[in-house]
Amino acid sequence: SFIGLYSLSRFIKLHGSNIKCFKVYIFLLVYLISILISTILSAVGIWHFDTNFHLLQYNSPLVIISSLCLFMVFTKFNIKSHLINWVGTSVLASYIIHQHPLLVPVFIRSMTALNSILSLGFYFVSVIIGALIFMLLCAALDKVRILIYTIVYNYIYLLLIFEINYLL
Repeated sequence: SFIGLYSLSRFIKLHGSNIKCFKVYIFLLVYLISILISTILSAVGIWHFDTNFHLLQYNSPLVIISSLCLFMVFTKFNIKSHLINWVGTSVLASYIIHQHPLLVPVFIRSMTALNSILSLGFYFVSVIIGALIFMLLCAALDKVRILIYTIVYNYIYLLLIFEINYLL
């Protein structure tokens, strides 16, 4: 599945000018339609068949289409925000953490519990707020990781420099 995602990325890199010619509202419309289809099919699956048909996984065609469209929307804007750049550098860490096999069941249980006690509107608001908090926590954790890595890297680098200077 990663090969397919990399192939799609390469295609966009090579032929992005053909895709970028569309207006923002086209990308937003396709994004909203794909999200709506995913949401409806997942809800129907959960309510009637006790499964979401794996429509919310990262390699689902509807998720890929919606992600691509949302990405193309943001390529049309020039956003300069320290917070967005700070969080954006840690998106991979957030993805890795939330896809950990021990955490996925926790997320599923949490979403199921929230869905059973909250109204639909409050459920969506709580999921969005929870996702934002989770992203900020993951970004903060990644910044700690970067700090520790930088300290260890600089220490090893200095040791190597001293050893090389000593040998010369």
